[in-house]
Amino acid sequence: MTTSVHGRAQARRNSRAPRRLALAVAFATALATPIVATTAAQAATATPTATPAAPTAKATKAIPFTVKKSAKTQINGARKSDRIVLTVKTRKAARGFTIAVIARGKTIARAKVKSTRTRVRLPKNLRSGKTKLTVRVTPNARGAANGYRSAKKRVTVKVLTERQAIVAAAKKHIGTPYRYGGTTPKGFDCAGFTKYVFSHSVKVSLPRTSSAQRTAGKKISRAKAKAGDIIWTPGHVAIYLGGNKIIDSPRPGKSIHVRTMYQKNPTFIRVI
Repeated sequence: MTTSVHGRAQARRNSRAPRRLALAVAFATALATPIVATTAAQAATATPTATPAAPTAKATKAIPFTVKKSAKTQINGARKSDRIVLTVKTRKAARGFTIAVIARGKTIARAKVKSTRTRVRLPKNLRSGKTKLTVRVTPNARGAANGYRSAKKRVTVKVLTERQAIVAAAKKHIGTPYRYGGTTPKGFDCAGFTKYVFSHSVKVSLPRTSSAQRTAGKKISRAKAKAGDIIWTPGHVAIYLGGNKIIDSPRPGKSIHVRTMYQKNPTFIRVI
């Protein structure tokens, strides 16, 4: 009797256990559901955080400008008034910018932009021959902040030594007729020709007559003679070109031309 009572009690307890487990699971689920729902709702309604945009680089633009040369040729050692001047034309916005003239990697002249036209004078001593120059315009801090960047242009100038200048000036008048007492390109006598050439090429003023030009410089030997020296013989002067060649205004009926030196024992005069 006692055994059957205990058996029935145990059976009741065993039958209740699943119900208790089910209630526990249901209670736990009920507690968890609002939290999950709230989290999901918060995620759905949260205001998205904006990602800062990367800064955009400011576009730059080259400085517009032009360059004009006052002459194509310059003589080494030339006086200030005879040197080549570069005129750089810019816009008003370039005021305060820097202009640099560069030759063979070295800055040979510099200027500040003060107006729309800036003059830059080349130095007196440059390497002879054709020289390629770079003209560079660089913005100041204000110009850089406004988006300007450096810009450059190339120009070519020709630089002559004084002797090269004398020879070049003399050859310009090939074909000009001899004229007694002539001192202009309309016609030259021998001394008028040499005087004109030296005056217009190297700014040296020679005496007017051939006899006076004999003492215009230093006498040198034939072995030391160079292009640009004067050759004097009684009653006549010519310009030595080197290589046994001369250029002169010979006599009436003839014109200026290059010829082989015919004088047997001339006097060579070095003026420069």
